[in-house]
Amino acid sequence: MKFFGQCFLLSAVLTVLLGIVAFAFEKEITFGRDFTVNGTVVKKGTYKVKFDEKSKELTIFKGKEVVVKTQVTTEQLAQASRQEQLTYRENGPVSELKAIVVSGSKERVVVQSAEMAAPNQ
Repeated sequence: MKFFGQCFLLSAVLTVLLGIVAFAFEKEITFGRDFTVNGTVVKKGTYKVKFDEKSKELTIFKGKEVVVKTQVTTEQLAQASRQEQLTYRENGPVSELKAIVVSGSKERVVVQSAEMAAPNQ
């Protein structure tokens, strides 16, 4: 019984630790339309998307080249997403990337607009 208790405690601690560090991702995502991120145009296609929770930065790569890097915030979801979700904001004829949810995640990565990201002067 003591062994069972120790195993349970260890698995609970590991689950908590993995939950804390697990929400950084690096994933290939296919975008079905052209869009902008803070004024930078990203053409439709497949890109590597990397989110760093410590720096709160989202980086989009084409191959090894950085296409755009931007500040983001996160929002909690009620339940884990079953699939990737891409949300866009229509700004006239241009779509702006608003948010990304990766499959299996309970957080939405929200792209800050250029106005929100700029410090007040």
